[in-house]
Amino acid sequence: MTHTTPDAPQTQDEQAPRPAHEKAKRLGLFRHFSYGTISAIGLGAAGIGLGSLGLEVLMAKLLSESYGGTMLGLPFPFISMPLGMCAIFMAILVARQDMKLAMWPATGAVLYWATALTIWITT
Repeated sequence: MTHTTPDAPQTQDEQAPRPAHEKAKRLGLFRHFSYGTISAIGLGAAGIGLGSLGLEVLMAKLLSESYGGTMLGLPFPFISMPLGMCAIFMAILVARQDMKLAMWPATGAVLYWATALTIWITT
């Protein structure tokens, strides 16, 4: 019989198992990332999209050209739009497990799309 003091570290056998609801299930493609990391990737994609959108607008004004990217044969007014889609996709993936974490990429996606659509409509 062993006696442990409160200051002594517990071994793995002495620790209580975690309840099943605390264990986060991983997503197939993103199984090596936590949901917080996936959320940060989505927010980062939206941030990069906003930066790219700013560069697209700046270059179009400097060169006196219109916007007009194409991707996979589809007309995209801005080439950064797939980054805005990535933010939405990441928000949906995270929302299946944690709505609080999903708010970060969702907020980034809303900012990106509001900006992109405003620029697209007003030009």
